[in-house]
Amino acid sequence: MHKILAVCGGNGAWLYPLKEFLIGNLEPRSLFKTPDDIQWRLNFNSIPLYHKLEEIAKLKPSIIVGAPDCGHSSKFSYSRAKKLSSPLENSSFKVFLDSVLYLSPSYFVMENLEKALEYIEDIRDWLPTYIVDYIKFNSFEIGNSQINRDRVLIIGVRKDKNKGNLVLLKRLKQISILKR
Repeated sequence: MHKILAVCGGNGAWLYPLKEFLIGNLEPRSLFKTPDDIQWRLNFNSIPLYHKLEEIAKLKPSIIVGAPDCGHSSKFSYSRAKKLSSPLENSSFKVFLDSVLYLSPSYFVMENLEKALEYIEDIRDWLPTYIVDYIKFNSFEIGNSQINRDRVLIIGVRKDKNKGNLVLLKRLKQISILKR
């Protein structure tokens, strides 16, 4: 059975279907902090919510999933700052990558904006023990009401894991391309 750790999972609305496998959520962003973490507790009861990387040191997840900030390359951010920045300069993006590096799960999945793909080689360099690939999709295709919400899943498979997993990853990518 897989043990899933969320990193930058917010208050967990998208994590709820994974609840039976979830061992915790590392959420360093203050935006998601509520008094006594009440929002998290209402959804996840005794599943821990962590706020610092050091707090997850003893966890042994087989999978890390997350959705770090994408404001670095969003239209909203651009409208305020009049420039786009590198996701690698974003603290939640770094926390996600550092968590993968530190805990060495078998797999990881990160959801973000397509702009993150401009830094895919940097991500591969950051995580040299992983085979890193991606799937592009429009979130409207999976039920989001926003028609122009292009997203990317950046997926990593630890290099020492079964090569069959790479075949599955390539097949998922082919399905994604065919849908476009």
